[in-house]
Amino acid sequence: MKDHEGCIRGYYIHSESWYAKNAPLHGEAIEEINFGMYAEDGSTSGEMAMEWIPLDSFVAPRLKVFNDAWDTLWQFRDLLEAMAECDGQDITPQEFVELLDKHGFKDLTRRERT
Repeated sequence: MKDHEGCIRGYYIHSESWYAKNAPLHGEAIEEINFGMYAEDGSTSGEMAMEWIPLDSFVAPRLKVFNDAWDTLWQFRDLLEAMAECDGQDITPQEFVELLDKHGFKDLTRRERT
């Protein structure tokens, strides 16, 4: 198990970040929200992303988790339970943000360049 001590649950909304126009998303994604455990200095002990992909006539969310964040994913069992209640629904980025907020995640999106 990883040490997440000193970290908080947080998320970043790509399209709302100050750099979004200059840093397009890779592949077919039209939106991405990175979320995970973040330290005060901005580093992470584990991070994953929900991305929205166009499929035929609708847009579907897809969770991306690399193997170095599986422990972090395990820490989010409460969020996963809430996501399971949305199974088969094509939730929007805003609806996913509402789930994150409800489960104690903090919006860390930097909307202005500092």
